[in-house]
Amino acid sequence: MPKAYNPNDIYFRKAKERGLRARSAFKLEEIIQRHPTLIRKKSNIVDLGACPGSFLQILAENNPGGKICGVDLQEIKKFPRNFPAQLKLIQGDIFEEDTAQQILKFFDGKKADFITSDMAPRTSGIKSVDQYRSIELNQRVLEICDKQLKYNGNLVSKIFKGEDFEEFWINEFRECFEKTKTFKPKACRDRSFEMFLIGIGWKGERKKTEESGILEEMTEEDYLREMGRL
Repeated sequence: MPKAYNPNDIYFRKAKERGLRARSAFKLEEIIQRHPTLIRKKSNIVDLGACPGSFLQILAENNPGGKICGVDLQEIKKFPRNFPAQLKLIQGDIFEEDTAQQILKFFDGKKADFITSDMAPRTSGIKSVDQYRSIELNQRVLEICDKQLKYNGNLVSKIFKGEDFEEFWINEFRECFEKTKTFKPKACRDRSFEMFLIGIGWKGERKKTEESGILEEMTEEDYLREMGRL
């Protein structure tokens, strides 16, 4: 039986103690600890749905001297000047060409070595609906990888697991990487059906379906509005 919801649980308190902006930081921290090769030395990293910035803090701790770009439709509060990595914060639509060009310029014309995504649709309370919207959002993440992730790069992306997961996992996600894993960090709430997809060794091109072609024509703002997030 799942534990009762506690907004001020041990991870919330630990985040406060360490000056982390959200408890979600511990999810990424555990993933990186379990898979240290995800981040290469002085990597170029893009964090999608970066607000409030907890993933950025963990990425910086593990990528000293590297470059990190955080993107979100919402404004991300600036960090102190002693932030351990070169950082660029973009308030914008990740699916727009202008945003892509800003990222590319920050990386001196190079693609990202590593992409992280903690993006999630606004939940409706209907599990089947929420997990399907999460699948669609992850299809969009793979579209971003097509444009932003270098060959042999890595990806970590949050997803809600449900009845449509296996089809996406087998027919889409696993086809894109040399190695793939799923992982549910301890910091995920007991009652949550979220987990993370880990892709190692991007193959360079995603197989596009008819549905993904339709999604590719939509902006992030249009898409999230369709899902009820805006």
